[in-house]
Amino acid sequence: MSKPSILSPFGAVKFLFKKPKTLRYPFEAKEPAQRYRGIHLNDWEKCTGCGNCADICPNEAIKMVEISDVESKPGSRNLRPQIDYGRCCFCGLCVDICPAGSLRLSRDYFHIHFDKKTFVLTPRDEKTDTEHFFGDGEYSIFKASLAHRKLNYEGFVSESNFTLFDPDRIEMPEVEPEKRKLSFIEEVLGYSREEAIREASRCLGCKLCEDACPAHLKISDYVEAIYEDKPEESLRKIYEDNPIPAICGRICMKHCEDACSLSIRGEPLAVRWLKRYAADTVMDYKKALEIEPPSRPNGKRVAVIGAGPGGLSLAYFLILKGYEVTVFDSLPGGGGMLRVGPPLYRLPIEAIDRDVNYIASLGVEFRFETTVGKDVRFEELLERYDAVYLGIGMTVSRSTRVKNYEKAIQALPFLRENKIGSGMEVGRNVIVIGGGNVAMDVARVAVRRQSMRYSDSECVTKTVSLEDWDEMPASA
Repeated sequence: MSKPSILSPFGAVKFLFKKPKTLRYPFEAKEPAQRYRGIHLNDWEKCTGCGNCADICPNEAIKMVEISDVESKPGSRNLRPQIDYGRCCFCGLCVDICPAGSLRLSRDYFHIHFDKKTFVLTPRDEKTDTEHFFGDGEYSIFKASLAHRKLNYEGFVSESNFTLFDPDRIEMPEVEPEKRKLSFIEEVLGYSREEAIREASRCLGCKLCEDACPAHLKISDYVEAIYEDKPEESLRKIYEDNPIPAICGRICMKHCEDACSLSIRGEPLAVRWLKRYAADTVMDYKKALEIEPPSRPNGKRVAVIGAGPGGLSLAYFLILKGYEVTVFDSLPGGGGMLRVGPPLYRLPIEAIDRDVNYIASLGVEFRFETTVGKDVRFEELLERYDAVYLGIGMTVSRSTRVKNYEKAIQALPFLRENKIGSGMEVGRNVIVIGGGNVAMDVARVAVRRQSMRYSDSECVTKTVSLEDWDEMPASA
C-alpha cells in the first residue's frame, strides 16, 4: 500500500466553498418534531396529585412535592410532580400513565447550567406560569433554559386511545328491564370471577379513593387482593374498617368512585361492585376472616339502641375489644332503615342478614322486635349497662304537609310495606313528588306493582321534582 501524500490534508479545502449540511446553531435552528419529547409541562388545574407518574418512572426522576398554595380535597391532593432532569430519560411513560392528562412533554429541550440544582423543576404550563414562558417576539434561543421557555410549544401528549390504563370499566350484568319490572328480584347480578379480576386490574393504586371514603377503607389493598384472585384476603381487608360489606357493596354512596382518578378521562373503578364481589364470593365468613373476640372480656356492658349501620358497626368493633354488647331494635331483623327502605331489587334481605348474622356469631346479642321506651325502659338500660348508644336513625318520612288527603301516601310506609309487609297495591296513575333516591325507589316500586296487576298501556307513573333532570339529587 502506497503512503499518502503530504498534501492530502489540503484536499479538505474544497469544502470551504460548499454549503454546509449542518445547522449553524444558535444562529439557525431546526424545528423539533410535533411529538418531540422535551421538558415537561403540567396543567396544575387538571393535576390531582395522584403520583402515578412518580410510581412508573424507571429512573426515579419524579417525586411528589407538597404545594402550600394548592388545596387538598376529595379526589385531589396538594402534591405536584417534581422532575430531576439529571435522571430523566424522556421516555414519556409519565405522560402515558397520567389519568388526568395534565402532564405533557414540550418541544423545549435546552438547559445549560453549571449548577446541578437548576436541573430540578416542578413543571407548570402557560396557564399558571406566566413568568417563564415567552412568545416569538420575546423568546431568545440564547436564553433558552428551564426558566426561559417558548410559549405554546406542546409536544408529546397522552392520547385517550393509547394510554397505559384502561379508561372503560367492565360492564355490570343486569336483569333486562322487561323482566325486572315484573318482580322484585335483585336487578344487579354481580361480577363473575373473570369480570372482577379484569375490573380490579384497572386500579392504578393512587389511593385518592381512600381519601374520599368516609370510613377510609383500604380500597387499594382489597382491590389488589381481588386482582390476585384472593377474595378471602380482600374481605379481611374490608373488615378492618367496615363490618357490613354485603350491604355497602350494594347501596354505598360510592364517594370513592367520585374521587377515582380514572374518572377524569374515563369511567371510575367499580369499587362498590368489587366490594360486593368479595362479600358474595366468600361463603363462610367465620372461616375466612378468622376473627375472634378476646378470650377474657373486659367486664364492661354496652347497650346499642338501633341495629342500623351505625349500631352494627359499633357492636362489631366493641365486641372485638372485649365488651359485652346487646343491640335493641323494634324491627324483626337487623339493618335498621336499610331493612325497610331500599327495595328488594336493590338490597335483598339475604344480603343484610349475611352481615348481621356474622356479627351475631362473634357474640353480639340482638333483641329484635323490642322497642325501647315500650318493651324496655330507657332508665333500665342506664342502670344495667355501663354505656348506652343511641343509633335510632331517621324513621319518619318528610311530608308535603298536605292534610286529609286519602290517596297521598308517604314514602317510607310505602317502601316498608312493599319490602317486609304484604305489599301495598297502587292504582293505574301514580305521581311521585321528589327527585332523590327515595323518590326513585318509590317510583320503581310503583311501576313493578302496576306491571304485576295491569297491562303497560293502562299504567302511568310520573315523578315531579324542583330540580332539572341534570340537577336531581338521585344517584345510580
